[in-house]
Amino acid sequence: MDSFPALKLLLSIIEKDAVEPKEITPIVSASTPQGTKAVRIASVFSFARMGIVIAFIGAFLISVIPIFSEKNDAVYRLKAAEDVIGLRFEINAYRYEHGSYPSAIEHIKKITDPWGNIYIYKTEGNSFVLFSTGPDGKKGTADDIH
Repeated sequence: MDSFPALKLLLSIIEKDAVEPKEITPIVSASTPQGTKAVRIASVFSFARMGIVIAFIGAFLISVIPIFSEKNDAVYRLKAAEDVIGLRFEINAYRYEHGSYPSAIEHIKKITDPWGNIYIYKTEGNSFVLFSTGPDGKKGTADDIH
């Protein structure tokens, strides 16, 4: 039933004096005195909710922080790949300015990878090879970063 016809019906009953209009009384009083059992229970539930939210935030941070820590191998690999890309750009810029590739990477920058190893740089005719030996520090292994 739509609320408007119901309201019209109620008003017509009140106008015919069949029903006496009364003031609406709230079921729960607007001001609950402090210290009552209901207030204490409500505050315990709000603290419990807050505790649950803090626990979820803590669990999220604990799971995300290792991704960005400096000790994480994946972060080191990303840094090394970024360094290789930057060095390739600088080597090509050097070739553009000087007409040939540099004979050694030290002519551009003295740089080491995140594991402390020097980047491997070799010129091969009209091209060059540049890579990081990765965490094991050995050439030609699966963890090399090109």
